[in-house]
Amino acid sequence: MLIQSKKCHPQSLPIRAYKEQILYGVDTNSTLIILAETGSGKTTQIPQYLIEAGYGGDERVLVSLPRKMAAISIAQRVSDENGTELGQDIGYRVRFESKGE
Repeated sequence: MLIQSKKCHPQSLPIRAYKEQILYGVDTNSTLIILAETGSGKTTQIPQYLIEAGYGGDERVLVSLPRKMAAISIAQRVSDENGTELGQDIGYRVRFESKGE
């Protein structure tokens, strides 16, 4: 039995419906905790929302993940969604390995 992965479109992720509320929450709070189900787009979409809204400027928006493979695969996915090469604008750093600046 062949199981094909379903290519997910960022606009179809559940977190998209809360984009404006998330950005408002970031603007008006020093700490924001977002709870949502696995696969809702928290890790891949929220950093992109922050960058689009001008957070980070010349600095970086950082995502912390507990496992090496998660960090690498998320960086690759976000890079793909943005149409950039991994390491160009989006990268990762895990212990002694890094891709990007």
